Amino acid sequence: MRQLLLLRQIQKLYLNHNYQKLHQIVRRAISSSSDIGQNNAIQTIPYYDKMISMIQLGRGRPNIPEFGQIDDYVSEAGKQVCSGIKEPKQALNEAAAKSAKLLGW
Repeated sequence: MRQLLLLRQIQKLYLNHNYQKLHQIVRRAISSSSDIGQNNAIQTIPYYDKMISMIQLGRGRPNIPEFGQIDDYVSEAGKQVCSGIKEPKQALNEAAAKSAKLLGW
């Protein structure tokens, strides 16, 4: 129940663009967690502050039926790049072309 209330509070802060308060809530939740708080995880997670500061730039997933397939295209492009099969620009351009076709653009 406590986790659900925390999640709702985080969602409300995010939707209201109250990122400073959101950062404080997340930091408090992490440091009060018994497993994480005892190990001072906030200090041991590299770039934690930078990562949290990026929350305000994040966007939710589009609420469209095609999103799952588009996500697959982008994921496949990432795999192709990481395995050296394709260059990033080529893989992402192909994923973008497939996505545009799927959306009827």
